[in-house]
Amino acid sequence: MRRLAALLSLLVALTGALVVGSTSPASAEKRPVGFGMAAFGFGAKIKGGDLPIGSGPIARAIVACNNVAGITRDNATASVDLPGLGTIEGVETKVWTRKSGDTVSTYARHTIADVVLFENVAGKLTITGISSWVRAWHDATGFHTDAKTNVLGLKYKPPGLPAQTLPLPSLGQPIKIPGVATIGLGGSTQVHGKHRALSEATGLRVHLDATNTTVALARAVARMGEAPEGVFGGIAYGLKASVLGDIVGVGATPQVFMPCAGTDGQVLSSSIVSVPIPGVLDAGVGEVSEKTMHTAKANSAWEKATIADVDLLGGAVHIEGVQARAFVKRIKGKRALIRNAIGTHTAVITINGTSYDLDQLTANPIEIPGLVKIEGNLVKKLKGGLEVTALRVTLLDGSGAVVDLGVARTRVGRVPHS
Repeated sequence: MRRLAALLSLLVALTGALVVGSTSPASAEKRPVGFGMAAFGFGAKIKGGDLPIGSGPIARAIVACNNVAGITRDNATASVDLPGLGTIEGVETKVWTRKSGDTVSTYARHTIADVVLFENVAGKLTITGISSWVRAWHDATGFHTDAKTNVLGLKYKPPGLPAQTLPLPSLGQPIKIPGVATIGLGGSTQVHGKHRALSEATGLRVHLDATNTTVALARAVARMGEAPEGVFGGIAYGLKASVLGDIVGVGATPQVFMPCAGTDGQVLSSSIVSVPIPGVLDAGVGEVSEKTMHTAKANSAWEKATIADVDLLGGAVHIEGVQARAFVKRIKGKRALIRNAIGTHTAVITINGTSYDLDQLTANPIEIPGLVKIEGNLVKKLKGGLEVTALRVTLLDGSGAVVDLGVARTRVGRVPHS
């Protein structure tokens, strides 16, 4: 704890130097604006490579699509074990929207005090003081973006030798430890034009040779755009699985995020062939899609997620034809929303060769003691929207696994005053 406290104190003292402009320049009073804004960030995300499982985003914070300045969201984690790797300490994410005079901004900032990516027969790799900061904004001259990243230090201790301080990577010039790791700046993307702005940055990307694993550290994204017909929001994903908590498992995949300005009548989609978690599940083809519609009288949107088939616990539980669909319609000039989950269904559930009546699933979850609990058609009203989960599977075999299959979340905002 003393070590962590010292690291956090150091990071706080150096934050101004790490990311210039990281403070919010305006009042946090909430007020509507004529733009759609969104921001998010996370501390670390692992793409497993040869590891059996990866991780979802750590210390993630999100400002979903909205047209309100004055929103602040943050998240922090003192210490987290990276599955199959090392540890990450002092993780903090902050995202916020602000308005000052004619300037409207959305920000995301992420800081990490200390990361140990491995400590094994290959030695020990330590990275300190990683940060990223992004801003997208609009003022009297149009849309603009800015992004900054920084790293304080890299240390590598070979087996049986003293620790070495490594030079910091520069853009396009990663640091390579032969046979061990490649460490490079994550880089940034800044796009701004007549109608929108996008700013995103990643502090570091590290590729670990032994496991063919890629780790993204300190990710921050801010985006905004014109929203003359109101703001849409939503996400659809095929499955999300946590095993022994939120770190070990599979993040939401495949997924689509609703653009703040909607899809202009087009269907946006994504798919994935399969998702395996050895010893837990094996999922077949997953597809997600979304669409928004705009007329003179109403705005509407839907999100849809499907999974063709899923086997859990080595085939003891077999599920087919999972689909979630969330539809929301807002009639202009009226407060009430039209919401429905029509299209949400599951075709087949078989447990140890026995098929189950799905019509009773919502009111009466299926539970086999010591094996599995299955809940279906979970519908939740949101402010301005609807969230639907087709199935939630909790394994009772001691693994602690919770799997959501088919999740669709949709929001339709009010049309802003002219």
